[in-house]
Amino acid sequence: MKTRIDTSDQREQEQLTAHAAIAEYAENVSNAVTNALLVGSAFKGAITLDPDLTQESFTRFAKEIVKGHDALVNVATIRDYTVEYVHPFDENAHVIGRKLDDIPAQRRLAEAALRENRNILQGPVPLLQGYPGFILRVPVILDSAENAHPWGLISIVFSAEALLADLERDAIPAPLVVAMRKTEDGTPILGDQRLFETDGIRRTIDVPDGRWTLVVRPKDGWTSGTLSAKTVIIFLLLATAALATTNMLFWLRQEASIKAEQLRAAIDVLGDGFVLYDSSDRLVICNERYREIYKDSAPAIKPGVTFREILQYGLTNGQYKEAIGREEEWLEERLDAHRQADFTLEQQLGSGKWLRVREMETPDGGRVGIRVDITEQVESRKRAEIAETRLRDAIDTVPAAFLLFDAEGELEIVNARAMQFLPDARARLKTGTPIRKLLERLVFLELPHASRDEREARIEALLVQLRRKGSQFDLHLGNDRFYKIFSHRTQEGGVVCFGVDISDLMAQERWLERTNDRLRAAIKERDTAEARFADVADIATEWFWEQDAEMRITYLSPGFEKATGTPRENVIGHTRAEIMHEGAYMNYEEHLHQMQAHEPFHNVVYRSNLNEAQETWFRTSGKPVFDEAGVFTGYIGTAANVTEFYVALQKAKRADEAKTQFLNMVSHELRTPMTVVLGFNAFLRNPEALPATRALREVVQATGETALEDGYTAMVDEVSTMAGKIESAGKQLQALIGDVLDLSRIEANSLHIDIAPVDLQPVVESTISQMQSLAKGKDIKLVAEIENATLKCDETRLRQVLINLISNAIKFTDKGSITVRSDIKDSMMQISVLDTGIGIPKNALEDIFDRFTQADASSTRNEGGAGLGLAISKDIVALHGGEINVVSTSNDGTTITFTIPLWEEDVAA
Repeated sequence: MKTRIDTSDQREQEQLTAHAAIAEYAENVSNAVTNALLVGSAFKGAITLDPDLTQESFTRFAKEIVKGHDALVNVATIRDYTVEYVHPFDENAHVIGRKLDDIPAQRRLAEAALRENRNILQGPVPLLQGYPGFILRVPVILDSAENAHPWGLISIVFSAEALLADLERDAIPAPLVVAMRKTEDGTPILGDQRLFETDGIRRTIDVPDGRWTLVVRPKDGWTSGTLSAKTVIIFLLLATAALATTNMLFWLRQEASIKAEQLRAAIDVLGDGFVLYDSSDRLVICNERYREIYKDSAPAIKPGVTFREILQYGLTNGQYKEAIGREEEWLEERLDAHRQADFTLEQQLGSGKWLRVREMETPDGGRVGIRVDITEQVESRKRAEIAETRLRDAIDTVPAAFLLFDAEGELEIVNARAMQFLPDARARLKTGTPIRKLLERLVFLELPHASRDEREARIEALLVQLRRKGSQFDLHLGNDRFYKIFSHRTQEGGVVCFGVDISDLMAQERWLERTNDRLRAAIKERDTAEARFADVADIATEWFWEQDAEMRITYLSPGFEKATGTPRENVIGHTRAEIMHEGAYMNYEEHLHQMQAHEPFHNVVYRSNLNEAQETWFRTSGKPVFDEAGVFTGYIGTAANVTEFYVALQKAKRADEAKTQFLNMVSHELRTPMTVVLGFNAFLRNPEALPATRALREVVQATGETALEDGYTAMVDEVSTMAGKIESAGKQLQALIGDVLDLSRIEANSLHIDIAPVDLQPVVESTISQMQSLAKGKDIKLVAEIENATLKCDETRLRQVLINLISNAIKFTDKGSITVRSDIKDSMMQISVLDTGIGIPKNALEDIFDRFTQADASSTRNEGGAGLGLAISKDIVALHGGEINVVSTSNDGTTITFTIPLWEEDVAA
């Protein structure tokens, strides 16, 4: 009869498998929830950095954050309990603007998350997409300088199946099944909830806002049954071995756990941050100090998270101050350093703290690191560096050479001014230079021609000076360079020296000595000059005057009485306006403006009323006087009695006016008879046109006498030739009369200019055609190179200027060419007449535009003319607002250029 017993060993194996499976599954679920929290923290960090985001910027960084998170359905921002932004946008745009007030349960959870500033994970709940999921609500609280205030919420929706069910397939082998529910209220999360009524193996995990309980068991229950005695014995032996192995494993685990706890306790005691990463660069263990140091990255500092992921989380939350603005570049640099076998660096956190980071490679390829807070050391070092920099800056700003020697007599500090003051000793002005070597160089510069013993004695004397508590001495370093040296012993036994450059002072002393002699000589010359001035004042016809700020005369020199015969006291206290004859002031308005503006004035002439019986004119000049504060105090100046000169000037003006009137009258009186003469002379130029001449010719021809006919022809030719000479002289005289009339009009300011738009090209071409007759008999070519434009001028006067210039060029050019050329310059047309004639001597160029002036004024000159053409042309051009000038070289041609304004339309173009 066979013995049968329960197969408990097989059941134990099933339970061991279930324990391992539920442990792995619990870890996977915990990691999945942690990853979800990391996504929320990433969004929270991004919004903290840019709270004024837009839908565009939210979508941009949301795309980066959700990469690799397949379980994430959507993410949205909620402000004032209203959905503001969402990602993905196209599938979820319809939820933007939805208020949580319409969903009371969600409103209560949102309020709790903001009020308690904690993450709340809700679910599983039915999603709008038609399947169950979880909703993670992450509050965003912004810290300002004054206080913390809620920004809003981040709502992240995860698919329950993608988040948890896929983990079941990876961790729960068949025939095991798993179920999960909320610990607090039993809300189902996953699987057949009836498993919780069985003897399945249970495990609890912590999640935001609560705990979850897991249960696992074979689908058909645990194994049960009986076996044979032999099988039982075998199973008992195997069970005993398994139990022993289990006990050993349990003991080893317990010992490892104890050692791990001891290690954790030990590293937690450390005052510095400690961290250990495995060969895959995943976090193995760290102490609480490490978490405190990287508190902005603490949510990501969990076992199994890679170093890169922790860094990325810290960058998102502003953990590393030095990385702001260059996050990607900084991340790669930090990872490169992390991969080194052994390195040390200093790192600044976003909080402003400084760390010394020391990392080393472990034998198994992992990394162990220490983080030491060196904030105080760094700040002390910076304060020391700043203090040293300020000290050196202060020393460099001292207007003296500064040298500090230590107790061993070696140079420790030297400023830039010492380098400038002592360029010859610059090679020895280096840190560590002994004071004696520097003195050797300075004494050599001071005593270049002294013997060695003399220099040595001087060095020893200077060393004695420097060893005293305080001393001063002079150094003469040649080339008129002198220094005053001040030295003082420091408490440490060193020597501090200040060297002041007194070269300028010594030079000034020498200069003062020389100046004193010159000053005494100058005083003597001044006394002589004053005496001479007094003598001149006694005989001068001018006088000095002074006025106060109210323009009242306060002083008159004695010359006033000599020049005017009026006592000074009759004038002092009066203004110039009070002694001025009414209406007799030249440029009165301009002068009044100058005095009101406190400006200097010169040669102002006015008539005085001091002597009503005799016309008296004064000329005065003055300049304003200001006190040290810049306040106007009056005028000083000189004046003279110019009655004789002014009266003579007025007589000359009246004579000139009479001359102008006379020329005008004579010109008019000459023009009429000259016109008659030229008119009748035209008949003499062609005698055959006269009836009497034709009758005489017929009579002569009727006689048949050849001699008589020849005499008649000779007589007609001779009369015609003489008439031609009369016509030429008459036209020259007529032109002269015209010039004199124009000149008189110009002097009387009555020359009329009829301004109108005038096309330049036809005017020039017709004028050249008109002047071709003058060029007959000469090898001259008249050329027009005209850029056509509309001018603003009087066409008749423009022709007159062109005729004057071209005819003048024809007179003095025997061969070659005369060219009329134009060119636009800004708002003016520049017209030039160029000839290849005899040119103008250099000494005649300055006067060429003066009236009655010829380049060749001798009695033997070949060409006629009164010398008025160029003068009148200059006045006509000036009346148009233009200018005229000449460029010429003797025997090398002449160029006369004048400018005429363009018509406004051409200027605008």
